[in-house]
Amino acid sequence: MTREQKIDICTMRIDGRTLPYIAEKYGVSKQYIHQLLNSIASERGNVIKTQVAYPRIRVEMENQNINVSKLAKLSGVSYYTVLGAITKTRECRMNTYAKIANGLGISLSEMLEE
Repeated sequence: MTREQKIDICTMRIDGRTLPYIAEKYGVSKQYIHQLLNSIASERGNVIKTQVAYPRIRVEMENQNINVSKLAKLSGVSYYTVLGAITKTRECRMNTYAKIANGLGISLSEMLEE
């Protein structure tokens, strides 16, 4: 993989794309993408957060082809708040999650379902 491809993979992951989605784009296995992201994180001495607070957020983002920036605009919430909310790196109030759900066109209760 080229440096540019690795940057693109990291960006897609931060934007909420799933491992299978990224793997399909690059014609590799999801395990390869997982190992690549872990290797990059280890080299940098940090961890790329891949969990989401509510899995339905990632599903809806992928289904609707929405990245973090677009979801922030649709939700009326800052980019960093949305990113923190979906990666579990920021504590968010329920009304913030309600705005995110609204931006995705789903109800808060739908988003909270596991």
